[in-house]
Amino acid sequence: MLIKCGECGSSVSDQAASCPKCGFPLRRVRAATIVQASPEVQTIEQTGKSYKALKVAFWVIILFVCPILFFNGFIGSGILVLILAVIGEIFINIGIWWDHG
Repeated sequence: MLIKCGECGSSVSDQAASCPKCGFPLRRVRAATIVQASPEVQTIEQTGKSYKALKVAFWVIILFVCPILFFNGFIGSGILVLILAVIGEIFINIGIWWDHG
């Protein structure tokens, strides 16, 4: 049976000890079985593939398309494309921060 995590709201099995997405404990542990927590912290990357694909696309534009435009004499177009790619990269970083911050 699936239950909702009290911290992040994702669906989690009622058999799970903690939420796999945020790590929020779901079941109470009896006082006699409490074990000292390990100081290690596991970091799980949660950035979606769509964000990663867009970041790659903007960097391809910045590193390859803009220089081609500049070297072929399209200075105005190259500057415009560069500005739009940098703005796009900024918005992607804001989107990543917004979803995971």
